Amino acid sequence: MKSLLQFFLKIIFPLLPPTRLFSFKVSLLNLAGYKIDKAVRIGYNVKVFGNGKLIVKSGTWLGHETFLALSDASTIEIEENVDIAPRVYIGTGTHEINKGKNIERTAGKGIYKNVKIKKGTWIGANSTILPGVTIGEYCVIAAGSVVTSDVPDRTIYGGVPAKFLKNIDE
Repeated sequence: MKSLLQFFLKIIFPLLPPTRLFSFKVSLLNLAGYKIDKAVRIGYNVKVFGNGKLIVKSGTWLGHETFLALSDASTIEIEENVDIAPRVYIGTGTHEINKGKNIERTAGKGIYKNVKIKKGTWIGANSTILPGVTIGEYCVIAAGSVVTSDVPDRTIYGGVPAKFLKNIDE
């Protein structure tokens, strides 16, 4: 049943108005088995794929065309008052790298790692958050960044890969 509801979401979400029907979008995601607080705002054409666990807490904004890829047995948790700008990718799945000369392919066994974005954080447009990352409280991730490792509280990170730029309080 969950897979059928997720399929339905992929069809209906692009048809919904960009900045309206927030409660309806939240209700659809909750029906599909995700845990989304009623005070979450969901932009146009947000995509949620996979059977992992998704938790989005109160006051969060999911920007237009955000892509959440939930691999089996993994979780994306987004705490309160997080702002996610348009076209952000957050994923929980990757692969081991097969090494050697006689390999069939480089992408090896699938690996699933949780992602957590703590309260008050702002993720800039077109950023990528890779599996296993925790972003601390009240952080800024600059637009276009690729976050490959944990980000401490109250810091600004940016770049490819994302690096420390400065503390919020400076």
